[in-house]
This record gives sequence, C-alpha cells and structure tokens, in this order.
Amino acid sequence: MGLEPARGAAWSSTVAVLISGFYLGGVGPRLGPATGRPPRAKSFFVPALAVAWTWRFWIFFAVLLSAFVPFYKTHFFDPSGGNVPVRLAQALAGGVVEGFVYGVAVWGIAVWMARATEGTGNRE
Repeated sequence: MGLEPARGAAWSSTVAVLISGFYLGGVGPRLGPATGRPPRAKSFFVPALAVAWTWRFWIFFAVLLSAFVPFYKTHFFDPSGGNVPVRLAQALAGGVVEGFVYGVAVWGIAVWMARATEGTGNRE
C-alpha cells in the first residue's frame, strides 16, 4: 500500500470488515432455516453490527494498550497528549458510533449480496 505498517494494517482491517458484508450476505442465507422464502433484510442487521463492533473493540483494545503499556505504540493513540482518561472515553464513544455506522454499511452490503445471489428455483 505504500504506507507505514500500522496504517497499512488499519486500512486492510477496514477493507476486511467491508468484505465481511459480502461473506455474510453470500453465506448467511444458506446457513439459516430453509424456509424457501428470500432472506429478510432485518435478519442480517444484528450479525452485521456484531462484526463491526468486534472490529471497533479490537481497535479500542489497541488504544488501551497504547495508553497504558509503555513499549506498545500505535497510530491510534498518543498518551503524551495528556488528559488520557477523557481521550479514552472519547475514543470509546467514537468507536461505538463508528461501529454502528460500519455495521449499517456491512448490513447494506450483506442484504445486497443476499438478494443478488438468492436461488432462482429449479430450472428443469
């Protein structure tokens, strides 16, 4: 990517979360109950939020490590900026909001993929 390793890893994890929407939409309906009906959009919402908030949790975990472990440094957080508890609370609140926004994006991709790949029945 031409970026330093920490930023390259952050971009690649963002792309991986969005790609998980394709996987969720492609595989999710086939693992659910076989009702013969097309998948409902709401059936993907909670799994999409779980994927996005798990991703944001790992980023917040890296922020916590960067704040409290002296030899662990990331581009997510610099403890030398002062007022660490307030900045950590802001990072947590921002992570919850960003996780929701990404969850909605993953949900949209999953619904689109499920509808694009739903079976057409028996063509014989």
